[in-house]
Amino acid sequence: MAGVNNDVLANLLFAATFYALLVIIVRGLSWQRAVASGVLVGLGITTKESFIIMIPLSVIAFILSTILTREFKQSLKSLAIWVGTMVSSVSWVLLWDYRAYQTLLVSATNAGATAKGWGSILSAQFLKTYFVGKIAH
Repeated sequence: MAGVNNDVLANLLFAATFYALLVIIVRGLSWQRAVASGVLVGLGITTKESFIIMIPLSVIAFILSTILTREFKQSLKSLAIWVGTMVSSVSWVLLWDYRAYQTLLVSATNAGATAKGWGSILSAQFLKTYFVGKIAH
Protein backbone atom coordinates (compact mmCIF):
# COMPACT_ATOMS: atom_id res chain seq x y z
CA MET A 1 0.00 0.00 0.00
CA ALA A 2 1.44 3.34 -1.02
CA GLY A 3 1.48 6.44 1.12
CA VAL A 4 2.03 10.08 0.41
CA ASN A 5 4.76 11.79 2.41
CA ASN A 6 7.82 13.95 1.99
CA ASP A 7 10.44 11.24 2.59
CA VAL A 8 11.26 10.73 -1.09
CA LEU A 9 11.93 14.42 -1.65
CA ALA A 10 13.96 14.62 1.56
CA ASN A 11 16.08 11.64 0.47
CA LEU A 12 16.64 13.14 -2.97
CA LEU A 13 17.69 16.47 -1.47
CA PHE A 14 19.91 14.71 1.08
CA ALA A 15 21.70 12.80 -1.69
CA ALA A 16 22.09 15.93 -3.82
CA THR A 17 23.40 17.93 -0.85
CA PHE A 18 25.80 15.18 0.15
CA TYR A 19 27.09 15.04 -3.44
CA ALA A 20 27.48 18.83 -3.52
CA LEU A 21 29.47 18.72 -0.28
CA LEU A 22 31.72 15.99 -1.64
CA VAL A 23 32.38 18.14 -4.71
CA ILE A 24 33.25 21.06 -2.41
CA ILE A 25 35.73 18.90 -0.50
CA VAL A 26 37.36 17.47 -3.65
CA ARG A 27 37.35 20.52 -5.96
CA GLY A 28 37.37 23.36 -3.46
CA LEU A 29 34.98 26.16 -2.65
CA SER A 30 33.53 28.61 -5.11
CA TRP A 31 30.59 30.95 -4.87
CA GLN A 32 28.62 28.75 -7.29
CA ARG A 33 29.12 25.65 -5.14
CA ALA A 34 28.26 27.64 -2.02
CA VAL A 35 25.00 28.84 -3.59
CA ALA A 36 24.09 25.34 -4.78
CA SER A 37 24.74 23.68 -1.42
CA GLY A 38 23.04 26.52 0.49
CA VAL A 39 19.88 26.25 -1.60
CA LEU A 40 19.86 22.45 -1.27
CA VAL A 41 20.23 22.62 2.52
CA GLY A 42 17.54 25.30 2.75
CA LEU A 43 15.10 23.32 0.62
CA GLY A 44 15.90 20.18 2.57
CA ILE A 45 15.10 21.89 5.87
CA THR A 46 11.78 23.06 4.48
CA THR A 47 11.04 19.49 3.40
CA LYS A 48 11.85 17.67 6.64
CA GLU A 49 13.11 19.03 9.93
CA SER A 50 15.54 16.14 10.44
CA PHE A 51 17.47 17.61 7.48
CA ILE A 52 18.94 20.07 9.98
CA ILE A 53 21.80 17.57 10.41
CA MET A 54 23.17 18.82 7.08
CA ILE A 55 24.09 22.19 8.62
CA PRO A 56 26.99 20.84 10.73
CA LEU A 57 27.97 18.46 7.91
CA SER A 58 28.17 21.43 5.55
CA VAL A 59 30.37 23.35 7.97
CA ILE A 60 32.65 20.31 8.29
CA ALA A 61 32.88 20.08 4.48
CA PHE A 62 33.78 23.78 4.32
CA ILE A 63 36.49 23.30 6.96
CA LEU A 64 37.93 20.28 5.14
CA SER A 65 37.95 22.17 1.87
CA THR A 66 39.69 25.11 3.52
CA ILE A 67 42.35 22.84 5.01
CA LEU A 68 42.97 21.09 1.69
CA THR A 69 43.06 24.20 -0.50
CA ARG A 70 44.46 26.69 2.05
CA GLU A 71 42.26 29.46 0.62
CA PHE A 72 40.98 31.09 3.79
CA LYS A 73 39.59 34.30 2.25
CA GLN A 74 37.65 32.38 -0.39
CA SER A 75 36.32 30.04 2.29
CA LEU A 76 35.01 32.92 4.41
CA LYS A 77 33.32 34.51 1.39
CA SER A 78 31.79 31.17 0.38
CA LEU A 79 30.59 30.53 3.93
CA ALA A 80 28.85 33.92 3.99
CA ILE A 81 27.24 33.18 0.61
CA TRP A 82 26.19 29.73 1.82
CA VAL A 83 24.56 31.11 4.96
CA GLY A 84 22.77 33.80 2.95
CA THR A 85 21.35 31.40 0.39
CA MET A 86 20.36 28.84 3.02
CA VAL A 87 18.57 31.43 5.15
CA SER A 88 16.85 33.01 2.16
CA SER A 89 15.62 29.63 0.90
CA VAL A 90 14.23 28.77 4.36
CA SER A 91 12.92 32.20 5.33
CA TRP A 92 9.73 32.04 3.27
CA VAL A 93 8.61 28.97 5.24
CA LEU A 94 9.39 30.64 8.56
CA LEU A 95 7.50 33.76 7.47
CA TRP A 96 4.56 31.65 6.31
CA ASP A 97 4.48 29.88 9.68
CA TYR A 98 4.71 33.17 11.50
CA ARG A 99 1.79 34.48 9.52
CA ALA A 100 -0.24 31.33 10.24
CA TYR A 101 0.69 30.80 13.92
CA GLN A 102 2.00 34.23 15.05
CA THR A 103 5.17 32.68 16.44
CA LEU A 104 8.47 31.28 15.25
CA LEU A 105 9.38 29.59 18.49
CA VAL A 106 6.99 26.77 19.23
CA SER A 107 7.26 24.66 22.36
CA ALA A 108 8.24 21.02 22.02
CA THR A 109 6.66 17.95 23.53
CA ASN A 110 8.35 14.75 24.62
CA ALA A 111 7.42 13.13 21.31
CA GLY A 112 9.09 15.92 19.31
CA ALA A 113 7.85 19.15 17.83
CA THR A 114 4.23 20.16 18.07
CA ALA A 115 2.21 20.50 14.91
CA LYS A 116 2.51 24.28 14.94
CA GLY A 117 5.04 24.74 12.18
CA TRP A 118 8.72 24.77 11.34
CA GLY A 119 9.62 27.40 13.91
CA SER A 120 9.92 24.57 16.40
CA ILE A 121 13.36 23.67 15.04
CA LEU A 122 14.58 26.96 16.53
CA SER A 123 13.44 26.00 20.01
CA ALA A 124 16.16 24.98 22.45
CA GLN A 125 13.68 22.66 24.15
CA PHE A 126 13.00 20.90 20.85
CA LEU A 127 16.72 20.43 20.15
CA LYS A 128 17.22 19.03 23.63
CA THR A 129 14.24 16.71 23.29
CA TYR A 130 15.09 15.63 19.74
CA PHE A 131 18.83 15.02 20.03
CA VAL A 132 19.23 14.09 23.69
CA GLY A 133 16.05 12.02 23.67
CA LYS A 134 17.18 10.07 20.60
CA ILE A 135 20.60 9.36 22.14
CA ALA A 136 19.14 8.29 25.50
CA HIS A 137 16.78 5.73 23.95
